[in-house]
Amino acid sequence: MNGIIVKVGYKLLGSNDGQCGFVTPLATLHKFNGWTDYFLVTPAQSLEEVYLTLSGKAFGGKCFAPYQDYFSDDPLAGRSDLGDEVNLLFAKKIYDGFSGWHKVCLL
Repeated sequence: MNGIIVKVGYKLLGSNDGQCGFVTPLATLHKFNGWTDYFLVTPAQSLEEVYLTLSGKAFGGKCFAPYQDYFSDDPLAGRSDLGDEVNLLFAKKIYDGFSGWHKVCLL
């Protein structure tokens, strides 16, 4: 769509009936579970995520904007909403072999 890429997805990191969340000790969770690093450990009640990302080129660089909505499969004390997150990234090549980027988390 005019150089804009749109992705929509769903992810579930389950739990053992709310006793222990899915564990990925060697994973790069910052990349997959939000840039605020709030979910570096999967909550005991599980972590479900619906996400939307937009990416494309602008201002001579690349832009990336993910939105993530988190909730739980096994509600803790009746609460299943775990929050949401909006992030922005802009990266641009400055000269051969050197580029810069700016990353912003908008909660």
